[in-house]
Amino acid sequence: MEQQNEQIRTEAEQYNLAEAAKAKAIAEAAEIEAATKYFKTNEIATSTNYPYGRLRTTAYFGTEFKPGKGYRTTFQTVNPKTGRINKVKKSTYSHFIVMKQDLKTGFISYDYGTWYDKESNIKLLNMLSKHHNLLTAEQIEDMSLFIISMLKVDFKSTLI
Repeated sequence: MEQQNEQIRTEAEQYNLAEAAKAKAIAEAAEIEAATKYFKTNEIATSTNYPYGRLRTTAYFGTEFKPGKGYRTTFQTVNPKTGRINKVKKSTYSHFIVMKQDLKTGFISYDYGTWYDKESNIKLLNMLSKHHNLLTAEQIEDMSLFIISMLKVDFKSTLI
């Protein structure tokens, strides 16, 4: 009987430690989320202290959307020697991109969502549900049509 009580106490302690670790992880994730700003597709993020060789300049980060193609990132700097704006650099298209900025450090980065396998499909759908408020009606319609067409393809491939 004493051994069973000791085992129950040990299991309860382990459960409490696991719950405490889980609560800590959730709190840390919420803190990171609160310190992050997400941008709509038509918004531009500006960095005023971006490295340009040995000089510093202003850099502009953004995303653009084209129906039927998807999303891509854009990047543009100002030449600190002449003050003229350089040509926009554009990435290749992806199924979904969200631009974000860490409010503590000012670091700008992108989250990418693709539709290639089960794990990436789930990640894409989670991103869309989390960031749906950043999308325009046109973007929602295009993404809905894309997902429906991909689900049809996936369904047909499982039947064959």
